[in-house]
Amino acid sequence: MFIPKGTICFQNMRVLNFNTEVFGSNAAEFDPSRYLDKEGRVKGQVGGKEEGHVSFGYGRRMCPGRFVAQGTLVIDDATGVILGVYPESPGYGHPSPMPH
Repeated sequence: MFIPKGTICFQNMRVLNFNTEVFGSNAAEFDPSRYLDKEGRVKGQVGGKEEGHVSFGYGRRMCPGRFVAQGTLVIDDATGVILGVYPESPGYGHPSPMPH
């Protein structure tokens, strides 16, 4: 295959993140359990990828802001837990009272 000099190439992220060979026959469905091992812990690698997806790209062109994005998600989750936004198992649907 010939690719002329100066051509900009993009990877198809949808195809890569929905690969049925990596994520199973239900790759297009929301299934967080695909990232867990048999003991219910988060897998270290999914399909040979350290993060389990290629949403931030790969190789030397990987997004340098990926660590900021992941850190922000952790902060958001921690804030939700502290403020009681997430449901608790015994009283599902009844968030914890806000501290005064």
